[in-house]
Amino acid sequence: GFISCGTDHTIRIWTHQGDVYASGDEEYKNTSIIKTDSCCNGVDCSSTGIIAVTLCGSENDVLTRTGTIQLFIYRSGAFVLGLKDTNHPIFKLRFSPNGQFLCCLTQVDTVDPEDPFGPTKIENMMLVYENNASKVYTLKGKIKLPFSGECLPHDLDFSLNSRYVRCSFLEGRDFSLYDLEQSDFGKDYTEIIFQDYDNDNIPEEVTLLKSIEWSSNFVPFRWDTKFSY
Repeated sequence: GFISCGTDHTIRIWTHQGDVYASGDEEYKNTSIIKTDSCCNGVDCSSTGIIAVTLCGSENDVLTRTGTIQLFIYRSGAFVLGLKDTNHPIFKLRFSPNGQFLCCLTQVDTVDPEDPFGPTKIENMMLVYENNASKVYTLKGKIKLPFSGECLPHDLDFSLNSRYVRCSFLEGRDFSLYDLEQSDFGKDYTEIIFQDYDNDNIPEEVTLLKSIEWSSNFVPFRWDTKFSY
């Protein structure tokens, strides 16, 4: 089955009915509806049974609800908690394969630390939430993404072991790849990936990264890597 969300303030769970028609079409039935308190524009479900949905706001609450994430329990539809660390739209959110991380692509307002009263700057950012010992998702950190401005972050993939995440951007730019391990959190491997090097003297980090198996294939890339279904 699959999950959808929409501007009618609902998350809908669809279940496969088992029929495949001669045309190749398959039938799914809406078997459960979860109500949210605002319009939704993105949803994902973890392997541990948690649904995350991004709110985009409606006519009366767009300013206050935009950038909000709400978590629900898949089986019961019960509300778990809300997260809000940006006032900008969230372009994409995904859970890691093991459910430990929830990553969101968005933008945030930043201030120059040397000029705290100066104008704010909008920067592309990845928000990384982690399922802690209390089984509650909290903000682990923010990873600053390149191409701030009109080149927006677009989609992301996790490695099969949930340690690495890669992000693509609109306008056909190459992806960026980051480490989520505690000791190397936010480490950017992009320059290492695309640097020129002699094939007889390949950096150890490049060899490591080429061995990564990915749990999904949403990010277009032009690099020797593996994809595992």
